[in-house]
Amino acid sequence: MPSRRIKVLFFLPSLLTGGAERVTLNLIRALDRERFEPSLVLLRHEGHLLEDLPSDVRIYPLRVRRMRYACFPLACLVRRVRPDVVYSVMDHTNLSAIMAAKLSALWGHRCAVVGSVHSTFSRVLMPKWASLLMKFLIPTFYPMTHRVIVVSQGSKQDMLDQFPKLKDRLVVIYNPAFDEELFHLAREPVDHEWFLDKHIPVVVGCGRLVPSKGFRYLLEAVAITTQDIACRVVLIGDGPERGHLNLLARQLGIDDRVAFLGHVRNPFRYLARADLVVHTSLHEGLPTVLIEAMACGAPVIATDCPSGPAEIVTDGVNGRLISPPGDAHVLARAIVQLLGDRDLAARLARRSKERAKAFHVSRIVQEYERVLEEAAWAVSKNR
Repeated sequence: MPSRRIKVLFFLPSLLTGGAERVTLNLIRALDRERFEPSLVLLRHEGHLLEDLPSDVRIYPLRVRRMRYACFPLACLVRRVRPDVVYSVMDHTNLSAIMAAKLSALWGHRCAVVGSVHSTFSRVLMPKWASLLMKFLIPTFYPMTHRVIVVSQGSKQDMLDQFPKLKDRLVVIYNPAFDEELFHLAREPVDHEWFLDKHIPVVVGCGRLVPSKGFRYLLEAVAITTQDIACRVVLIGDGPERGHLNLLARQLGIDDRVAFLGHVRNPFRYLARADLVVHTSLHEGLPTVLIEAMACGAPVIATDCPSGPAEIVTDGVNGRLISPPGDAHVLARAIVQLLGDRDLAARLARRSKERAKAFHVSRIVQEYERVLEEAAWAVSKNR
């Protein structure tokens, strides 16, 4: 084990808003500074989350546009900065980190790589050629890591179904989804008029506006509920689906009851004041926003998609877990149930807030620190 602090170089494409990015930022902030010295390398020095990065974390932008160009400049950086561990986030980033570490070793500096997977691999849509390439690259290169952290048992099983030889490399550690700052942000005031009107409940969906998040089914479900209960929908986040969702709301005749807020600096103040938070993803790794909503004390409905929600929500105990994903009628019934029974919603919300504590950074950071220490120890023995 190095006698000095362990130097950990975190590697992400950017710090644009996203679950994996927020979780990694939480981890960087929580690492014990007496034992670890974190730094950060990005493809590009950009992203809404940059301002949340601690001031003691140095940023190294590679200044390349795509991950496939990152290997050589990353290897040069690793040789210069000389980290003990490179911690990479998501499959393409993991592969670049592994290749860069191997190249750096040829130049005289060895470091360990700890990768992380934040999705369910078999469900990620990609061109056939890309899928075939990844199915070759992952079993070829992932065994060269010290460990690959997967964020749920479901994600781990999915990886093992695809790549059984990775059994000794994969370790499940849940996302360090939030810290105490969430509660401070949740108390900030909201000036949107719908949250001030207590007569019509507000349903919130939060996430990147892409097809896999399933927001179209939330809009369809709300249109179905019109005959049973009046409610409004607030969608927080941005993405390529925004125009399609806007058009769909008009086609469904509910555009006057749907608000698109786009990216907001502090989504937690909206989650904390929602009458209901609905998570409609078709696939996930471990949905951070669902945990954040529960920590904010909101009643939640989540689709039982692969994978993650079933490891967070127990149906009827701390929320509603509905199946199948993508069924607007099933979702509509759950929305009507919770908006129509405020006592039930309140009970589920209290239990969901208690359940969310298991994903607090303070409960999880030690598991990450253990893996990073083991990786640093392993590479130091081989130097």
